[in-house]
Amino acid sequence: MSGALATLRGEIGVLARRGSATMAVRFGAIALALLQTAVLARILEPSGYGQYAVAFSIVTILAAPAQLGFPVLALRETAKARQAADWPALNGVMAWSTATGGAVGLVLSGLLLAIVFAAGDRLPALGVSTQLMVFASLLIPVVIIANVLGSVLQGFSHPALGQMQDAVVRPLATVVLLAAAAGLSASGFSPAFAMGLHLAAAAIGLLFAGAFVLRLRPAASRTAAPRLAGSGAWLRSIGPLSALGGLQLINLHVGVLLLGWIGHASDAGVLRVVMQGGTAINAGTYAVGLVAAPAFARLYAAGDLAALRRLSGRCALACLALTLPLVAVIAVWSEDILRLAFGEGFARGALALVLVALGRLLYAAYGCTDVLMTMIGAERDSMRNLAWGAGANILLTVALAPLFGLAGAAAASSLAVGLSSALLWSAARRKLASRAPLPALAPILGARR
Repeated sequence: MSGALATLRGEIGVLARRGSATMAVRFGAIALALLQTAVLARILEPSGYGQYAVAFSIVTILAAPAQLGFPVLALRETAKARQAADWPALNGVMAWSTATGGAVGLVLSGLLLAIVFAAGDRLPALGVSTQLMVFASLLIPVVIIANVLGSVLQGFSHPALGQMQDAVVRPLATVVLLAAAAGLSASGFSPAFAMGLHLAAAAIGLLFAGAFVLRLRPAASRTAAPRLAGSGAWLRSIGPLSALGGLQLINLHVGVLLLGWIGHASDAGVLRVVMQGGTAINAGTYAVGLVAAPAFARLYAAGDLAALRRLSGRCALACLALTLPLVAVIAVWSEDILRLAFGEGFARGALALVLVALGRLLYAAYGCTDVLMTMIGAERDSMRNLAWGAGANILLTVALAPLFGLAGAAAASSLAVGLSSALLWSAARRKLASRAPLPALAPILGARR
């Protein structure tokens, strides 16, 4: 037993070292996302930032299937073709995923533009303007193609570089453009102008990813004609590949949308800031999942459920250790944090930030269960349980946000996170033959039921 544990610890150490660059990009991305949010929030103030947040949430949810499905497909199929040195297949999947993803993005953008112009004067009642939604809709194809190219780079065995266009280049370019524009304009600017700068930054990210794809493309593939024989199977794969991420995006954005639509644009802006803070709270959990994912897959394939229970338990303990101090700090100083980082107008989100932090602590307590379920091939269980959580989030937000505003939307999000996490672990317990009520207790109660 001690030898097996030593081997497991050694493997985790190796995985951590190999994943250090990717993890550094992840943590840098979260820091840049918070910086971008802080700059936008200070320039636009709660009401203007609320309009920006509502528009961004609309395009994020609308584009979620294509934005997530095509990049995941590109990563999987590019890596497979590269491993097999099948250069026609490699060129085929790169061309197909980029062209088809871009075409779907253009269709979605066109549909949104048609709705925007048809709505006309009714748009301000929803918390957005026509010009703002035009710039937001144009983001859809740009972001989809950039994400596909980033995933191709990951398929070329450059995972950190593949994430950089979305995680570093785009938010950093947005911050630089915002700072430059703010320096040139004494009177500030509108949410629509800020969205236009975001669109320009997304285009810079796309050019960055495209340049590196051309540079790092295997030399042997440059003269191979693309083969599209698998395009039918690729198209059928898009739905399942994108469903999980789409449900997670709904959970992140539904509160912002509802607050905007019921006429509380400033509350929507504050909630967007609070939800960004929630993402930062779970940075450690995301990093642990990133490192542990290959070991989850290997142990399950080997049928070693006892080691898998121990690993999931240790991951849960690590997640709690990384999350609990942040939640404690937020519980005491939430108002000061919001005032210092985002401005006086956002300090009223203090209670909402505490409620979201408690939900993120619940998520951490269940460890990397969502990653575990994906790695052991239980995506359908994950999708079903996340769907329950998304449904609960929508219903609770509709019930609580009109009555309690920010706090109601935050409470709805945290309750939904707790529900989906508990349901996911319940399904994982059956897969792992564990009787532990929480993953952290799995090493202690590791005996089979």
